[in-house]
Amino acid sequence: MSEVSEATSRRPPPGGDEEGIGSVWEGVRERLRAAIPESTFKMWLEPLQAAPIQDEVLYVTAPDGIRAWVERRYSGLLNHSLDEADGLREVRLVAHGEAPRPGGGDGGEDPQLNPSYTFERFVIGEGNRLAHAAALAVAEAPSEAYNPLFLHGPPGLGKTHLLVAIANYLRVNAPRLSVRYTTAEGFTNEFVAALHSAGAEQFKHRFRDLDVLLIDDVQFLEGKRHTEEEFFHTFNALYESGSQLVLSADRIPSELSTLPSRLRDRFEWGLTLSVEPPNLATRLVVLQRLV
Repeated sequence: MSEVSEATSRRPPPGGDEEGIGSVWEGVRERLRAAIPESTFKMWLEPLQAAPIQDEVLYVTAPDGIRAWVERRYSGLLNHSLDEADGLREVRLVAHGEAPRPGGGDGGEDPQLNPSYTFERFVIGEGNRLAHAAALAVAEAPSEAYNPLFLHGPPGLGKTHLLVAIANYLRVNAPRLSVRYTTAEGFTNEFVAALHSAGAEQFKHRFRDLDVLLIDDVQFLEGKRHTEEEFFHTFNALYESGSQLVLSADRIPSELSTLPSRLRDRFEWGLTLSVEPPNLATRLVVLQRLV
């Protein structure tokens, strides 16, 4: 390393003033523009805007429609572009109007995520092999494999295990992505609570500003007209922004007969797979794992 670059690397990061942030961001933008085709830069990276610097992290806002894609495709390039910036170690993307959050991702561990529900601990058999493969493909490439992924089958066959395995995989391997797992009952309870507390906008922010949303047991939305309507708009917002959706139910979408047809149709836009009861050999392996 040269004496000049060594001295530069020792300098403290720029302050939070607009002039300092603007100077850093202009340098980052120039390096980004030089690294990719001009058309790609204009489509995906030109809309980004610098936000305040905190704890040696440059926060950058991105429109909802492109944030998830930029996060997946260009986060490495964004961070590499800081090599020549004074004292900064990372770029993190946030939505417009969102306060920077230390640590990235969606704000910490989710108590609903059972840490033992991983792909490694899932027992694969003839009845769930395709579902396991599709779930793993989604975890490895959100929004690029199957979107939405809809898993169906009777209770107790591993649908929840696969949904949580996706979330656990992403927390380890793609920590900057915002991931949320919940049940349809949990979605309903949060929606009702938001209505009672005049917190509808905060609810929309929690569920629509995501890279990956996993909803278990969507059959419980049936008969809840206002929740069905809210979930319809949530689904549309996430799908149109390029976010990944993973859903599960005890039946195929067409058999969720009391759900609106427009919602059932959307559930079938991607890949629908069954999780079937295990054969004897698979049941024996499961029993051995439980011992």
